Amino acid sequence: MKRVILPIAWATLGAASLNASGLEHLDGSLDWMATGDVKLGTSLLGASIDIRESSTLDIQLELSLKEVEYRPNAPIDPLGMDTDLDDTLTGINLALEQNRERHRTTLGASAYKGFRSYSSLWIDEYYRQQYGLGGLPGVSYEDPDPHGYGLTASHRYEVLPSSGFLTFSASYLYDRVAPGYEIEDLGSSFELTRSETILHTWTGSVEYEGLINKSARTRQVASLSKTSTRELRFSWSGALNVALGPKWISRSTATFATENPDFEAWSVAQTFEREFDGDWSVSLTARYYEDTGQIESANLISSAAPALETQQLFLTLRRSLAGSESAFSLSFGPYLTDYAETGIGTERFENLYADRDWWWGRFAFRKEF
Repeated sequence: MKRVILPIAWATLGAASLNASGLEHLDGSLDWMATGDVKLGTSLLGASIDIRESSTLDIQLELSLKEVEYRPNAPIDPLGMDTDLDDTLTGINLALEQNRERHRTTLGASAYKGFRSYSSLWIDEYYRQQYGLGGLPGVSYEDPDPHGYGLTASHRYEVLPSSGFLTFSASYLYDRVAPGYEIEDLGSSFELTRSETILHTWTGSVEYEGLINKSARTRQVASLSKTSTRELRFSWSGALNVALGPKWISRSTATFATENPDFEAWSVAQTFEREFDGDWSVSLTARYYEDTGQIESANLISSAAPALETQQLFLTLRRSLAGSESAFSLSFGPYLTDYAETGIGTERFENLYADRDWWWGRFAFRKEF
């Protein structure tokens, strides 16, 4: 965890030394999740810099650490070896924003290097132990080099003055991933084959955000995305913020996604926030997520995750300094994952898809200049 905390501390000091006349705001966060055999930490640091009267450049740096105790499923993989894995992902996001009357245009670019999830790190270790020494005809195992980059463009139009906004967005993401391996043609050649290494994802979305009345605000987003070798995915997310009184706020969110042939996922979350003494507030958030499992086809081995349910409950303490947008918050609570039983071909990943009880926490800050 020290490798996450120290870089964000040094980056914060460096960013604070920038010329304050061009620095609009500085924000950052430190997220961590921990359970018995997996520890995850992500630090983000962002800055917004005025480059013209109506143009802003946003910069965000990411550092994500994964520490995993790899344990094979001994009855299925008796030759597998216990080992400790770690990986650090680094990333950068850039966004150039141009405001003109009721229009806002944003162009963005991003890049990363490293494993994007601890499950990808675990699965790659399985294939490394199985096929890293060779011995089979066909392709050979190769050390992965996961990395990628993305491009985004969006345009927001103020449909109703200060109360209604319509945004159209498009994005492209290139991913070089750690591939899976399979043994083909058991009756003849017994060759090793490799799955896709390069994935291309195109996404388009439309968003509406606006006031319902003096005490309620909503946001609705619908999107379509297409990833290499997969079907079109439809996603929707919605949010409703309601002022329940002078000191109480309700925040409700929901999401839904579907993709052929048989994937569906949905989630709901509810937050109640209470303000104290003007500067301080405390909130309680509950979230539930469910999906039908990943989509993947395989002959003998499948690393596709089975159906998943997660439950999360956390408390947040936040302070907003009076007369400014500067603030910090601290969140903490349990995060529970419940997988369905692994199926034929997936049972060798039973320890990866074991139910886990996590502790999750986040520290976030924002400083206006």
